[in-house]
Amino acid sequence: MRSVAFRPAAVRDVARLAGFIAKDSEDAAMRFIAGVESTARLLGEYPLIGRPRPEWSSPRFRYRSRAVSGFPNHLVLYRLTRASVVVVRVVHGAQYVESPLRLR
Repeated sequence: MRSVAFRPAAVRDVARLAGFIAKDSEDAAMRFIAGVESTARLLGEYPLIGRPRPEWSSPRFRYRSRAVSGFPNHLVLYRLTRASVVVVRVVHGAQYVESPLRLR
């Protein structure tokens, strides 16, 4: 099992998205956070389970994505290192993603 690390931008994404969801339902926002945590654990156990994202990849980094458990319209964007899964962003699927590091 690999360790899972969240980049600061991913932590901010989760807080922002949970805040948006909480405007309609605090329970749904708590389920969203739990879904992100569950997805992160799954990625730690099965790091290749996510969809390869060659459109975002470079020779240095190869990105993958996986839907948030219970929230299929939200994606966890991540890359792998030898020992860990690095979550770089958490986004809503409707967001335009030119690159995991540059969202519009």
